[in-house]
Amino acid sequence: MSSRCDLFVLCAAVAAALPVMAEPAPASLPSEQLQAYSSNNLEHLLGPLNNGELPRAELAKLEIEYKARLAVASPQDKAELQAAVDICTAFDRIMDERQQLAVQLYGGDARNFNSEGSTRRHGDKRAEIRSGVNNTNFIATASAEAANKQWKERGNLWRTSMTQLLLRERQAELVAAAAPAPKAPAETADPAVGEWWTENRYSIELNPDHTFSGGRHGTWVCTSSAGGTRTYELHFNPPKNWVDYLTLSADGKSLTGKTRGDANVGYYRP
Repeated sequence: MSSRCDLFVLCAAVAAALPVMAEPAPASLPSEQLQAYSSNNLEHLLGPLNNGELPRAELAKLEIEYKARLAVASPQDKAELQAAVDICTAFDRIMDERQQLAVQLYGGDARNFNSEGSTRRHGDKRAEIRSGVNNTNFIATASAEAANKQWKERGNLWRTSMTQLLLRERQAELVAAAAPAPKAPAETADPAVGEWWTENRYSIELNPDHTFSGGRHGTWVCTSSAGGTRTYELHFNPPKNWVDYLTLSADGKSLTGKTRGDANVGYYRP
């Protein structure tokens, strides 16, 4: 008895030590992720030119996630995910344009690091994007002023465009959330449902709610559909209390079998 108790205690201890499998977290809304990315990076990317590094890696992770979800999305979710991919594409274009102008100013020193995380979590080079100052190689020339003026004009256009894209994506999320859930496929009516006649020429109606009415009243049930053969029981209301045990023919036109008293019985389509 003692050994059994010890075994029980050991099993309980092992079970308690096993990790509990948590429910998978629901996928984040693209609007939340993209709004955070935009808040962290957009104004710095559209600020004065310098050779600070660009937050491409963080953006690439989001874009890969959205494209993977889009490939298997339901029709009602496709619009919001496509809008999210469009926002990622727009951010890519902003960084490409910024880098091209920076290359004109700094030559091969213009940076394009695939940095991890947002611009808020990095050091000196990310600070260069925020301040618009190249701490190591500040350029105060006419060409730099012209390039920054051009970038400022482009930045105003990009702000408007990004605001519209973020709004469009959020609207697509709201539409998807408000869409009715897909309807479950309608149940196929049992092939026995409908009107039947007995050999004595009285009719009964097998109803979808598993009652039958007409010349007799009661309930019916399909007891088996194994191997493509469907069998049924008809239970008649008191005072009859009869039970018929029936098999549906392959063509669906007859129900034949035995009564509880082992007499032959049959029902036929009119």
